[in-house]
Amino acid sequence: MAKNTIRRLASSIMGIGENKIRFDPEQMPRINEALTRDDVRGLIGEGIIYALPLRGVSRAGARARATQKRKGRLSGHGNRKGTFKARSDSKAAWMAKVRSQRKALRQLRADGHIEQTSARKIYTMIKGNAFRGKAVLMTYLKENKHLSEAGMASVDKPKTFTAPVKPAHASKPAGNKPKESAANKPANASKPKESAAKPTHVDKPKQ
Repeated sequence: MAKNTIRRLASSIMGIGENKIRFDPEQMPRINEALTRDDVRGLIGEGIIYALPLRGVSRAGARARATQKRKGRLSGHGNRKGTFKARSDSKAAWMAKVRSQRKALRQLRADGHIEQTSARKIYTMIKGNAFRGKAVLMTYLKENKHLSEAGMASVDKPKTFTAPVKPAHASKPAGNKPKESAANKPANASKPKESAAKPTHVDKPKQ
């Protein structure tokens, strides 16, 4: 059987292109003796006819770019393609805006700060994109007197910030005093003066 035919059969059996098929040069006599498709399949099983490995596309560069984009980089004008509306998800922005307004309205209704009829009217206005955000919604409710006195007080109540509580292990125990530096030590804090030195050599009397 001709080599081109064997290559075509091997390509069909292995499901890859003919350019990927390779023959073992030391086994060419056996390859030339192949007459049927089963013979070619047997040579493939023995590894005499094999295929080159597929070349994949490296993801290293894409991962590096994704890491930089998570940091807020690679987002300047030189890296942008498409208009603002094409780059931003308007559906997600709309959902976030409407859900925040509906949540605030639902909370006011649950607390009894707004009547049912007024709440239903405001709900339809939210659906009609009447308010740019929750702050505009609250301003509208106050100006049009849809809220009760308690509701007005709760809306006007300033937000308080509570400082985080330090953990117990952060404070040092009272018994540990900081070490004094050399500059803060008193001048007379040096070592005590030694007494008069004792004579180290005593002359023996002559006999």
